[in-house]
Amino acid sequence: MTSSAPRTLMTLANALRPLRLLLAVILIGVVLSVVERQQTSRHGHLSPYEAGSVPQLHGAYLSSFAQQAFELAPDEVQPNLLMGMSLAERGRGKEARAHLERAISIDRNDPQLLFFYAQVLHALGEDPKFVQQIRDELKQKFPQDWAFAQSEFERVDRERARPLEKQPS
Repeated sequence: MTSSAPRTLMTLANALRPLRLLLAVILIGVVLSVVERQQTSRHGHLSPYEAGSVPQLHGAYLSSFAQQAFELAPDEVQPNLLMGMSLAERGRGKEARAHLERAISIDRNDPQLLFFYAQVLHALGEDPKFVQQIRDELKQKFPQDWAFAQSEFERVDRERARPLEKQPS
């Protein structure tokens, strides 16, 4: 083997990285498609959704799917977002925040990620100025999504979502 062989192998490995990501995304899409076709909201693991919107996994189904996606691609945005969503749903806000921050360190240009991160920070009682910075970033980067995001933030504020971390008694 020549000295250029290791360099060639590294170049090949770097070239295959996007393919691995693409395969992980395709796998996630296929699994979601199968789940949507085989299950209905009456089983309690898919939330009701309007025509044209995406069904949402909940409970043990979300947890299991998020864990599997994370094991396949721990350094990608979507598996970390799914883990954050799953952990937050189970009241484990600090762990959720860690996964969301990992996802943000990979790619800060995902509107769903910024939106959910701001919601988790708010629910954890983070400094309102910091939460507002995230909301402002979302508004600046994704003005087309802002009206919806703002209405959701306002809805959550009105409902005062359950705290993500249980307070000691």
